[in-house]
Amino acid sequence: MPDKGKIQLPDEFSQAIAVQIASSWFDERDAILACCNEVATITDEKGSRHAAELLKQCTRVANAAEIQRKELSKPFLAAQRAIKAVGDDARQPLLAAKVNMQRAIQAYVAEQRRQAAEEAARRQTELDEQLALQQAADALFGDDAPDTMADLPSPTAVVLPATPCGISMRKSVKFEVMDIDALPIEYLKVNEAAIRAYIQGSREAIIKNLADTEQDEGFVCNSAVRVWVEETPTSRG
Repeated sequence: MPDKGKIQLPDEFSQAIAVQIASSWFDERDAILACCNEVATITDEKGSRHAAELLKQCTRVANAAEIQRKELSKPFLAAQRAIKAVGDDARQPLLAAKVNMQRAIQAYVAEQRRQAAEEAARRQTELDEQLALQQAADALFGDDAPDTMADLPSPTAVVLPATPCGISMRKSVKFEVMDIDALPIEYLKVNEAAIRAYIQGSREAIIKNLADTEQDEGFVCNSAVRVWVEETPTSRG
């Protein structure tokens, strides 16, 4: 029977501890950077072709590093998932028990507070009734009226019951949006993902519209978002 809490790491993990990005990659990177540093401005077609080639090499070598990083990360990510799975399984019974204990304590405290409020209401009713009798006696007999309040014990504040030792009741303020149209503007977050999705779906139409109208500064879409085209040299390597 396996030991509780034992984590079986992937076989590749122990070998992954000592691996690194290939030193030849750094040699190639440094050579490309040296060439790039020599390019200040482009003045002719030859320089343009040279810069374009360097751009391709930068993309290719950077992508190669990313491929190596992903491969090196695989055993660590697998180990992380294995550790998390064991930890989650170990904690789950405690978390379930914790929820049950919280509910039980909440129910107990709520009942004690209900009883305390009920007792406070009973005492107040008793005082109100006694005061009404005293006022009636005063109205009927004047100064000769008996003191009906004399035998009534002095009212004492109802003390709410304490929670179990070491436990406090944390107060969390919750909210629910009732009318989104009435929310202040600072509470609304722009859904940039939705905007990007719209632009991606209308990309060709947007580019054509800008080209047809020659609007270099872009145009306002849906009365709120300015859209424009930005060109950046790129290469697939």
